[in-house]
Amino acid sequence: MFEQFVSSSPQTSPELYEVRKNDAGVIGAVIDKNYEQIVVCIQNFDKREPVSQEMPDARCSVGQESKWLRIILLVEGRTYIFLFSPNA
Repeated sequence: MFEQFVSSSPQTSPELYEVRKNDAGVIGAVIDKNYEQIVVCIQNFDKREPVSQEMPDARCSVGQESKWLRIILLVEGRTYIFLFSPNA
């Protein structure tokens, strides 16, 4: 999914293309490093149960009211936020 996001960058924001392309590999490493905590969020998302996990370079949560899954990844001073709707 992130590769599709990166590949669309030259069309919408050429100056950010190289930054996003370089971050793509790092994002996978951040997810791998925090895999267990992110899995807790995903499991709670499947059950529609609120949860919040804080890690040094990532955060994830399932909202108490909205039930949305939010995964936040911090990569070299930039923040990538992925949101997933429970109604999708």
